[in-house]
Amino acid sequence: MLEPTAFSPEWKSASDAALNHDHYLYGSPKKWIKVKGEYVAAPPLPEDYYENRASAAAYDQMLRQMDETK
Repeated sequence: MLEPTAFSPEWKSASDAALNHDHYLYGSPKKWIKVKGEYVAAPPLPEDYYENRASAAAYDQMLRQMDETK
C-alpha cells in the first residue's frame, strides 16, 4: 500500500469524478453539475425519484441537458 500508484497515460476519468464520486461508483444521481463553466449544486431530487421510474428518468434527462461535463 505504500508503493506509489502506477501512472497510466491512457487512463481517462470524468472531470467531475471527485465531486460526484457516488454517481460514478454507485449510480446515484449527480450532486454537482457544470453550468456556464462553474459547478453548481444539482436541483433537488423529486420526492418520488426512487419510487417512480418516469420521475427519475425525467429528472436524469433534465440533468443531462443542463450538465456541460458530458
